[in-house]
Amino acid sequence: MAGVPSLQSAIERVRTGALGEGLEQLLALHATHGPDSSEPLSDVELATMLSALVDCRLARGDLANAMTAGEELTPLLAGPGLAAAIAHLAKGEVAAALGDTEAAVGHFAAAGQLAPDAPADVLPWRASAALAHLRNGNARAASELAREQVELARRSGSPYAMAGALRALAAVDTGPDRIQHLLRARAVLAGTEADRLSAQIDTDLAGLLLLTHTPEASDRTNGAISVSSAAAALGSAVGTFFFSRLPASSGLLIASSSPLSRAPVNFFTLSGWSLAYWLLVISTLPYRSCR
Repeated sequence: MAGVPSLQSAIERVRTGALGEGLEQLLALHATHGPDSSEPLSDVELATMLSALVDCRLARGDLANAMTAGEELTPLLAGPGLAAAIAHLAKGEVAAALGDTEAAVGHFAAAGQLAPDAPADVLPWRASAALAHLRNGNARAASELAREQVELARRSGSPYAMAGALRALAAVDTGPDRIQHLLRARAVLAGTEADRLSAQIDTDLAGLLLLTHTPEASDRTNGAISVSSAAAALGSAVGTFFFSRLPASSGLLIASSSPLSRAPVNFFTLSGWSLAYWLLVISTLPYRSCR
């Protein structure tokens, strides 16, 4: 594989938020070591590469190419172990993006059954299943899965897994601690090179602050900037309906060390499921809370 970017390097680029570079490396790897090449990767590596391609495509809002990458995973679904589990997880993400949450739940459950001992940061199927269950109206199952993922991530010692698990818990939690979950996730990622997940968390946090008008927002006046970039990003995803009802100056701030303060945010680059999450959250709010 001389001259071909490593799979781990490509995934690291995606995690740091360099989606364009990561996608370029993944496509180069796919061209020389994909399923139709003369030197294909092992099943686990192939599933990981195609899953990363699905993730990149969904993050860029490219559903058509995400579906194409997902189709290449289909032959792996019938296999054993981790390769099939990774394939089911990615297929579930595509199904969720298409709005087929029943199929998504099935894929996520299959992933868990095929590789029950997989590390929390390699196969975070519970986090994805939690949101799918929430969209299906099963809040109890969503909460249970999200909390299980948090506990598994805690045991793993992986900051990336822990932050992702806390973000999922914040998405499905019906209690008053959603902002605290996100603040904890931000703290866990401090000092790591996971700018993409940091941006996702900060966008979720900004959205919750905008939605709830909590006093915690006013505690961030020291070294902070306006959260208008996050508002614009969220607005582009949910339409002018929501943000046209917000005050022109909400007074909500976010720390200048946040990834949101360093570059404009394209909502669709942040997550394969953030859009569904925010549409779900907003749909459950009384109209008066949006004025």
